Amino acid sequence: VAYGNEVLNVYAAAKKLDLLADYLWVIPFDIDLQAVASGSADQEATRAGMVGWISCFPDPMYDNRMAWFQEQLASAPRHHLNHSGLEGLLGDGPGVCDSYCPFMYDAVWTVAIAVGRVGVAEDGSLDKAALLKAIREVEFEGASRQVRYDSSGERDESETPVILKNARAITTDDGRRAAGVAMVETWQWWPGESGGLKRVGGDENAPVWPGGGAPTWTVPPDRIICPLGTVLSQLSLECEACPPGTRPVISPLDNHPSCVNCPAGTHSFSAGPGELAVCQLCQPGSAAEEGAAECTLCPAGSAADAPGQERCTACPPGSAASERGQELCSPCGQASFQNATASTACRSCPAGMVTVAPNSRDEAACVCPVGSYLDGDDSRRCRQCKALWTTRDKGARSAGECELKDSTRSMIIAAAVCGTAVPCALLAAYHAMKSRVRKAEAELQRAMDSEMKRRLDAAMATLRDMNHSMVLLSSAYFLRVPAAKLRGLHETLRNEGMLVFLDCHEQIVEFKRAGTEILFFSYEWLSFQQPGPNDVQLAAMRAAALTFDRECKARGRELFIWLDIVSIPQISPALKDLAVNSLYAYASCADHMVIIAPDSRHANTGHVANLDTAASRVWLRAEQVSHMAHAGISSLHVQTQDSLEPVPAEWL
Repeated sequence: VAYGNEVLNVYAAAKKLDLLADYLWVIPFDIDLQAVASGSADQEATRAGMVGWISCFPDPMYDNRMAWFQEQLASAPRHHLNHSGLEGLLGDGPGVCDSYCPFMYDAVWTVAIAVGRVGVAEDGSLDKAALLKAIREVEFEGASRQVRYDSSGERDESETPVILKNARAITTDDGRRAAGVAMVETWQWWPGESGGLKRVGGDENAPVWPGGGAPTWTVPPDRIICPLGTVLSQLSLECEACPPGTRPVISPLDNHPSCVNCPAGTHSFSAGPGELAVCQLCQPGSAAEEGAAECTLCPAGSAADAPGQERCTACPPGSAASERGQELCSPCGQASFQNATASTACRSCPAGMVTVAPNSRDEAACVCPVGSYLDGDDSRRCRQCKALWTTRDKGARSAGECELKDSTRSMIIAAAVCGTAVPCALLAAYHAMKSRVRKAEAELQRAMDSEMKRRLDAAMATLRDMNHSMVLLSSAYFLRVPAAKLRGLHETLRNEGMLVFLDCHEQIVEFKRAGTEILFFSYEWLSFQQPGPNDVQLAAMRAAALTFDRECKARGRELFIWLDIVSIPQISPALKDLAVNSLYAYASCADHMVIIAPDSRHANTGHVANLDTAASRVWLRAEQVSHMAHAGISSLHVQTQDSLEPVPAEWL
């Protein structure tokens, strides 16, 4: 600190953290604390709160003060040079040397450097044994000389020079003192006849920082210990929250916190007080490059069909996306086509024409429908076959491809020849042939159904594989936990011991056999900033959880909840990917699944969210299909703001 208002900021922080009564505060600068207290809004309270505070700094070693200090230091023990006592509100003005100040300053730095090496846990706890060991290993050039400790923790006195650091003020041409610091000088006192107070060489235009290293005006990052979720600002020299688009990490090299960019396909936003920023997957229909503060909706003409996309994919020929934020490009229908990429709409075929198949890419795919043929005089117009005539397929190019309809032909044959046995036998043979064809088609369909069942069985087997533990929260805690703590995400509840981890399918089976049931919430995120459910969705979740919790208790069982923001790790991208890749296994293992679909709106796009939008989200449908493939449709419910109901039979 260098100015009175900064001291008041320190005082306000100490008061807020309740660190006034039992702590000794030392301000390492030549500041008159009496004057500082007098300048506060509440002078008396500030003076009372700052009783015992000390402001001290190695005496400015220029002009005639240097000779005075040499004389005093040579003739008196260190502790006799203290011009400030330890009682009352203290702080002498500039020019008075407090010889204990360098030692107090270096003692604080010893602890600070040791804490930086050991690191502080997320909950603020500190390994005291590791800290004491680290303190004994600290060694640096300090304000009081070379600082090192012996094995018992005593100050090593083998180095005798006293080191003082002096911040020399900038002066104007007429001798007046200006704001700021011009340079930092380092002085050493050497005993003996040839000794005395001598300035140590070095860059005279930059400070020498405790802990060693080259002089620099930039604060070395390892000299300031910022809490996790913040980073040192070289501009303000304060710990500031990780900026949007980044997440907090602890460096494995020095245990210091830093902020790194969120990977592509994710985003982060500024966290609130006491919260850590996390990188959230972009939802389908949006994308983000590395270090993005928010996900960007896919522009019209493009789509993103899965979470975590770095960029949106342009719609290929034969498809289009008419709106922003689409998960899938819509295929061109049977009367339209598109030959360009990134299209917002398909082009219509000429009037009366259809395409050979959906997703057509060229106007040449537009043909005449069944029962018509291409007009020879106009390649963009179709003519109808005459009455009782048709074509075998669409795309006929001339009237010669028109033929009698099967029903018409049968009527003519029956009317013309059924008076004799032989023609009637021919007619019977014709119908027998059609019967054999139908039988062969049925056998082929059964074979196709059998192959499909084989593939489904194989897919079902993969639902047993989990790359990450299934993480659950008891419904009792879910129903009472504050929303703010719930949005503290997986890591907060994990560190408090509120989560249950099931590492494999067999553990899940045993867990349920012990008298528990699992409820899985399927819902869409409605904000790019706030992870998880909004307030309306959370209220619907708790309503559903309360209903199932009561039913479970009536059966003598206990209910546990699977909810993405607490069941999927959020800070580590690698762990998050493992859990996301296991999502369908989690859904298939749940006893109940509730689709959360109260009427609401997306906080950023304004799009309406309800049961219809929940039914159209590919990501949610995949969860629901995984669950129904294992448990059937009877365990799938929908919770709106009004009621909890089973899904209708036609839900799929």
